[in-house]
Parts: sequence; C-alpha cells; structure tokens
Amino acid sequence: MLSDTEVERRSDREIVATRTIDGAARLVFEAWTNPALFQRWWVPKSFPIELRACEMDVRAGGRYQLDYAFGDQVSSFFGTYVEVSPPSRLVWTNDESDEGVTVTTVTFEEEEGRTRLTMVDRYPSKEVLDAAIAEGSTSISATPETFDQLAAMLSTRFDVDFDLQSADPEAYEVHLVLERARKTARLDALRRVHGHAYTDDLQLTDEDEALLDRIWERIRNGEDPRVPKSDEG
Repeated sequence: MLSDTEVERRSDREIVATRTIDGAARLVFEAWTNPALFQRWWVPKSFPIELRACEMDVRAGGRYQLDYAFGDQVSSFFGTYVEVSPPSRLVWTNDESDEGVTVTTVTFEEEEGRTRLTMVDRYPSKEVLDAAIAEGSTSISATPETFDQLAAMLSTRFDVDFDLQSADPEAYEVHLVLERARKTARLDALRRVHGHAYTDDLQLTDEDEALLDRIWERIRNGEDPRVPKSDEG
C-alpha cells in the first residue's frame, strides 16, 4: 500500500520527510513528546526491531534515550533536545554516532484541523549521509510506515468503559492523553472563531475532571486504575 508520506534527499546533507496528519498540531505534538504515545508508533511494525525503553525529558537541554532490541543485540539512540516550542517545533541531536552529530528538526503546521508534519535530518557531512544511505540506516525506508502508524494511532478512539472494570491500563493512559489533547484542540478552535463567546458544551464537568485526574494519577503511579466507589462522590 502506498503511503501518503514523502521522503527525499534534498541536499548533500539533508533528508526531508513530509506528511499531512488529520488532527490539531497540539495533538500531533503530544504524540512526539509523550513516551506512552511515542512507543506506540515510532518503530515500523514490519521491522524486526523492538523499542524496549523510551526516556524523554522534553525541554531545551533535556536528554532522551531510546533502547532497541534486534534479536539478541541491544543498541541505544540518544541525544539532547535543542529546541522545544509546543506545539510547532522540536529540534534534537542524535549523539550516538562516532561520525558526528545529526540534528533532527520536526515542525508542525496546522491548517483547518490538519497538521503538516515536516521532519528534517541534517547530517554532519555529505560523506556521512552517503554512507548512511548505503547502509540503509537513514529514515528513508522507515519513515513512510512510521508516519502511517502515527496517523492511524491519532485517528483511533479507544473503546474504554469508564467504570474501568476490565480496562487495559496502558490503553486507558493513551486514551486519556489523546482525549485531553483533542478536547483542548477543539476548545482552542472555538476560541479562535468566536473569541471568548464560545459554549461550554465540550467541557467536562468539574466532577468528571476530578475523577479523570484521580484515574490518571493512579496510572502514573502504577496502581490499579479503577477508582473505588467511595472516591467517586
């Protein structure tokens, strides 16, 4: 199946990937900066690679590390966030190579509820990029499937029963993150159109928000996400 993602070498040192995603920039940005979401789409499912751990300190000067397993082999990719400008721009370094630092820049441009995603990998030299292409270690082969998975995840509405009697905590965590981001994006759109004269129909009640906050905190602490009946009122 053909992907809607375009990936090409645009200069001696740069590979550029572009894709338009259904969803507000705030939502797409969240998928790049929340580890629970990032791990769900970053590695192409057709690749025999597993992303075993993902650590992200998403702030300028913060570090990240991605630990991959390929059969019995384990490798890590790591670097530093240079710029974090929600929800429009991310810049980080890729520090694992002995051949110099590659810098990745991702921009998020929203228009009418869709986000134009552009990812640029800038290599330290033409020779390093030439060698990476020859080895098949660039984003050229992986990115179309990766961005397809991102688009699919963002279009998914998790069917979660709010009494949480049989909830999958991991799925529910993703559900909460996506729903909160979607809600914020909808309200932001209303504010842009109507200024402050927008309805509150899309907002949860204070009681609902409090309940979700308690559920969210339990998930973050690794606890049973089911809220006892005594906590609901």
